[in-house]
Amino acid sequence: MKLSISSEHIFTQIDPKLASTLILDTSGILPFVKENNPKFFYSNLNKVKTSNKGKPSSEIYSFFYNSLPKFADSQKHARVSYINGGFHYSIKFAILTNGFGIPRYVQLIDKEFSHKHQILKHCFTNNPINDKMASDSAIFLPVLNDFFKYQQYFSFSTFMADSAFDKVDYYTSLFENFHFSRVLIPINDRNTNKDISKDHISFKENTPFCNKSQMFMKYNGVTKGKGRSTRLKFLCPLSKPIKGKYRCQCPHPCSKSHYGRTVYTYPKNSRDFTVLFIGAQEFNQLYKIRTRVETSISSLKLHYGLNELKTRNIESIKSDLLFACISQIVCVFVAYNSAKINDYKSITRLFKAS
Repeated sequence: MKLSISSEHIFTQIDPKLASTLILDTSGILPFVKENNPKFFYSNLNKVKTSNKGKPSSEIYSFFYNSLPKFADSQKHARVSYINGGFHYSIKFAILTNGFGIPRYVQLIDKEFSHKHQILKHCFTNNPINDKMASDSAIFLPVLNDFFKYQQYFSFSTFMADSAFDKVDYYTSLFENFHFSRVLIPINDRNTNKDISKDHISFKENTPFCNKSQMFMKYNGVTKGKGRSTRLKFLCPLSKPIKGKYRCQCPHPCSKSHYGRTVYTYPKNSRDFTVLFIGAQEFNQLYKIRTRVETSISSLKLHYGLNELKTRNIESIKSDLLFACISQIVCVFVAYNSAKINDYKSITRLFKAS
């Protein structure tokens, strides 16, 4: 869904850097379906607790998540997800805003969009957080491709997103295909090997090197996973194949695994050369701007009624989402023409001014 672009010159006059910043985030709209009644979740949760007495709470909620129907009965676009601090049946949408938090593009992630881009229709495991990351990862490039395919007037130099979009393969596209000069995405622990000890493992010629044995680690092929970047797998240099399986022969192993220390690396990529060092003061200061997309989403839901929809019709939900975003842009024009540009996000102040 393309949004009005005639507000662009206003933002460029105010702050060119914020105007040239593009921020991506996702959220969900809760349709009016019976599954979003809290009683539905409490009833199912109590059944799972009763049949799994004595199990830890982490397992209970994993069983509970797996026991839920994956889609709402009366609205097949609404899928179960962990959103707004709890389990709900929501229709996901992706939104791109500028550095001011004003929508530049919004897309409902419905069956039509999924079919068009052949993205994952099902990302269900026993972990709702992992499912969200896999789902976010699947829509990342389709949303950006659609936006840059149709827009002709915007010019962006900085891209921001949260760690759910940290995937090695995306950095090359962001720099080379979409021509961003800066990319600010925090490192996702899910894509980072936490078990590398600087005392034992170093890198030489882009290959993991065991400082204990003074040997290069053994290359063990390419590893791929749903929603994960392609990685290269390296095993302990002292591991040997025994009956078809690797076994660590090191007298002082640094891992409890039977095949010893494992290290995953990524093919040479743009993630390691993001212009701004992740964790540096400049990165942290600039990244604070990303919260403006969250403020925009919150406003769409609270001030523009997306949290209180009484419909389950997908076309009506699309219209409500689009008109809510357009309303935020209209507020920019009202604020600008009223010489109250700083109040572009405050509906109450704009009403008083007019």
